[in-house]
Amino acid sequence: MRKFIIAGLSFVYVFLLFFPEEISPYYALTGILILLILTFSPLLKRESDAIIIGILISIFTLLTGYYSSITIFLFIPFFLSLMLKEIGYLYFLPLPYLSTLRNFDLYNVLLFSLTTLIFVVGFIKTNREKNKLEKELNEIESSPVLPTNMDEELVKNVLQKGKIDHRFIIDKFYESLYSTLKMIYSLIKPSGIAIFLYDRKVQNYVLITGKGIPKINKDASLKNSPVEISIKDKKVIIDNAYFDTGKRLGYYQEDIKIQSFISVPIEIEDKVEGVVVADKIQGEFDEKDEELMRQFSSEISSSLSLFRYSEVSTQEAMSFRGLHLLARMLGGEIETDEIVPEIIKTTKFIFEGSFVALISGKSPYYNVYGDIEAQEILIESSICETAIKNQIILLKEDLSKEKRRNIIFKGEPKLNACSLIFCPFINSHLTGGILILNRLPKKYTERDKEIVSFIADLSGTGLEKAWMYSREKEKAIKDGLTGLYNHRFFQESLSNAIETAKRNGALLGLIMFDIDHFKMFNDRYGHQIGDMVLEKVGNIIQNNIRKSDIPARYGGEEFAIILPDTGLENSYTVGDKMRKIVEEKGIKIGDKEINITISGGVATFPKDAVSKDELVKAADDALYRAKSTGRNKIVASSKRIGK
Repeated sequence: MRKFIIAGLSFVYVFLLFFPEEISPYYALTGILILLILTFSPLLKRESDAIIIGILISIFTLLTGYYSSITIFLFIPFFLSLMLKEIGYLYFLPLPYLSTLRNFDLYNVLLFSLTTLIFVVGFIKTNREKNKLEKELNEIESSPVLPTNMDEELVKNVLQKGKIDHRFIIDKFYESLYSTLKMIYSLIKPSGIAIFLYDRKVQNYVLITGKGIPKINKDASLKNSPVEISIKDKKVIIDNAYFDTGKRLGYYQEDIKIQSFISVPIEIEDKVEGVVVADKIQGEFDEKDEELMRQFSSEISSSLSLFRYSEVSTQEAMSFRGLHLLARMLGGEIETDEIVPEIIKTTKFIFEGSFVALISGKSPYYNVYGDIEAQEILIESSICETAIKNQIILLKEDLSKEKRRNIIFKGEPKLNACSLIFCPFINSHLTGGILILNRLPKKYTERDKEIVSFIADLSGTGLEKAWMYSREKEKAIKDGLTGLYNHRFFQESLSNAIETAKRNGALLGLIMFDIDHFKMFNDRYGHQIGDMVLEKVGNIIQNNIRKSDIPARYGGEEFAIILPDTGLENSYTVGDKMRKIVEEKGIKIGDKEINITISGGVATFPKDAVSKDELVKAADDALYRAKSTGRNKIVASSKRIGK
């Protein structure tokens, strides 16, 4: 149909060239203005419509006769409309010149030609820049998202130095967003644009970057904004009849009138991770704009994926380094008080910003180390106790939605935790586990659970090894029968204690004990009963001294206690206390109760001696006097106090 219309109008135009007619210029100008309005309206989309309107304008120009020199300039806004709509304009360039044949005016023709040339050159230049940007955008969109040299450097830095440069990753990501923002402005030419991304910390969509002729609000919020629909429904929204305030869009400070906006969700694996919004104070968005915005959304999605990939890569490297260092540390000879801080340190290194605790002990009493310290506590009816008892790994996304339970123990500090991972470990001597907490919900994943499980396995093995190492070390320094320190350790400890006392100008007490008539126990009841007597006395000594005191089996039936920062009178009091307790306890053999008594000698540094050997001799001499003067008594080296 349009082809017939174009053919008919072309015939009329050619006819008027050879057989001119004139009408009132007002009618002609009115007709041309109506046609120009149509060219700028959304109704003109096809090239065939543009040809029809172009020929009609040419016909009206011919009908004005001598006014053709004026109406010729009305072709300029017509050409401008075709350029903006990307409709070919070269078809119409000869028509205005044909209209001037009857009333030729060189000045007007030259002026019209120069004006038209400026429009054409400007359009060609703009179109070239646009095509260049589109080419760059297509290259970015078609390029695969793979690890870059940046990622390799980050991972290498983590593995070698044990640290991650978060600022570098973020800067690279923002650099990509700014580049996208620039392309959107160059191609679509909106009044304003904003990019929102989902922030897991605040669990909301926050403004990452924006640009606009009106000022963008840094504290932008999409709450109650029409853009929310784009996120919720995962769809592109184009509203060319918005005619509402910019504030309602959510990212403008000023209450300006906006005619149209377009919002496109940013999706990763079918999940909306953000939205990009553009608006116009005047003007509309078309299908071409939508296509470009979809490409921009895809590019932002790729950049965001790469950004998160970089973070995951470095996080994996941090985990690998932490686990490697922990495993290597466990390969050496270690004690419990050395391994626990390392486990806590490694876990906090891997789970940066998290609350970490290690629980260990023997049911029902446990010790807690890390971000909370507690000794000999009951963890019954708690989340951790359930996991330890049932040997299950727990991953909880939001504790606030569950019934309130103690996480570790009753009366624990207020932790305000939402996310939780707990992995129990068990060995033949200790039970417990590794606890990771965070105040944000959905902080941990199944992958994190695997890492914590591995840490727990290493911890259980390490604590078992530390326990075995401690036992072997005790065997080297402790007497197997009484559990007290052996003679060699006593000699080393006494030398160190004297040096410390010299350095600090402090006192030092030494008590030497001997079981009275011990040979009689062996001869009358046998060596097994003799061993029971030795063990009994060793237990009494162990249970009735300070933690700083050092008890030892000196040899045979002789015992010794080193008393740091203790003078003669207090040392004597300790010795006499031991004597009385031993006398009261006794030992039962069958139905018969046998009494045990001990004798002891007390000496102090520096009053009675100034060296180790002198101090031992002074205490031993006092012991000899106690035994030779009746036994079951304590004698002081310098003077006898009491019995």
